[in-house]
Amino acid sequence: MNQTPEWADICVRLLQGPLYNEKGGGNSWDKLIIWQAKITEYFAVLGLQLIIDPSDGYAFLSQDEAEDANGQSLPKLIKKNPLTFETSLLCVILREALENFDSSQIESPVLIMTAAEIREQLAAFYKDRADETKLYSDLATHLSRGEELGFLKRLPERDNSQEIEYEVRRIIRAKINMEFITEFKEKLERHCDTE
Repeated sequence: MNQTPEWADICVRLLQGPLYNEKGGGNSWDKLIIWQAKITEYFAVLGLQLIIDPSDGYAFLSQDEAEDANGQSLPKLIKKNPLTFETSLLCVILREALENFDSSQIESPVLIMTAAEIREQLAAFYKDRADETKLYSDLATHLSRGEELGFLKRLPERDNSQEIEYEVRRIIRAKINMEFITEFKEKLERHCDTE
């Protein structure tokens, strides 16, 4: 009988999405760190790169353009998520909020934003009241998309709070880089200039 390595469950979890170093998250993170070399080697055979940021506590798989021994392009295993305008805007706002938070010398390592704070920042980009009203009604969809992408984590509701709170996950820095932000802002300026 073929025995799977004891780190196989970590590989499966990474194929399903990012892995986080979370309190109460079991020993998955510790296992990843212990078996990092073997896991990296395993995924390299598939043309995948293991990205780990121990200081921010996340790991994920990335796939660059790769070729097999015959020079043929490898099929994509890690899908790229196309972003709508609204999702791109949300990502840029969250990424910049995280940068501002990190440079503000606040003691907490975690940026917490309420749904109202996110909505307020998004609304600044909508000139037309009808668009802004649509934004408010679609906000839950945008926030859910942020959760699906792994950039937001909805926090449990507190007894005394009626506001929905989200943790802005640090993985957003690896996925939404400064080049993306610059390109998006240029597109946004061109769009505003044409209106």
